[in-house]
Amino acid sequence: MSLVTLSDRKACKSVLDYKDTVQTRRTRLGPLIWVIIMVGVLGGIIYFFLFFQSDSRSNGDSNITVALDGNAMEPTLLKGSKAQFVARPQYQRGDIVWLNDPVVTVKERHVRRIVAVGGESLQITNGILFINGAAVDEPYIKDRQGIKDFGPVLVPTGQVFVLGDNRAKSQDSRQWGSIRADLVRGVMVG
Repeated sequence: MSLVTLSDRKACKSVLDYKDTVQTRRTRLGPLIWVIIMVGVLGGIIYFFLFFQSDSRSNGDSNITVALDGNAMEPTLLKGSKAQFVARPQYQRGDIVWLNDPVVTVKERHVRRIVAVGGESLQITNGILFINGAAVDEPYIKDRQGIKDFGPVLVPTGQVFVLGDNRAKSQDSRQWGSIRADLVRGVMVG
């Protein structure tokens, strides 16, 4: 039979206290670590849906509904109305498109009409749009007053020139310049 001395008891008590302290820390840190992990996972899911889901161009059949918040496309599309857009690999003159803002880096979007594509020259004189020297019939332009003369400009290859249908009040390629085609997110359908 072995004798337990007072110093052995103190050593055992000290080891037991250490184990209790470690166990208490684990008990307190477990839920905190779980909460941190869950917040990170939830944040990642929200980030994915905000920044990648609506920008997906891999599925050409994916429709995107956009609510208009400006008057640049009046009278064709009114402020507050909604429009459906679908991603396409190529765009043509006359398409109404949803595009990334070409100037700012935030995810601001605009809806405008493509009036010229790469290789075409464009000019506005007395409110009338000319493409390659020929006047373009634009029945959707209801009021030509206040439309300033512009151009001529040549649209570079791989870019498009967009204008709002409300020409006197629209901010568009006349201020931004030609738009890289990869900034176009979709074309209006229906």
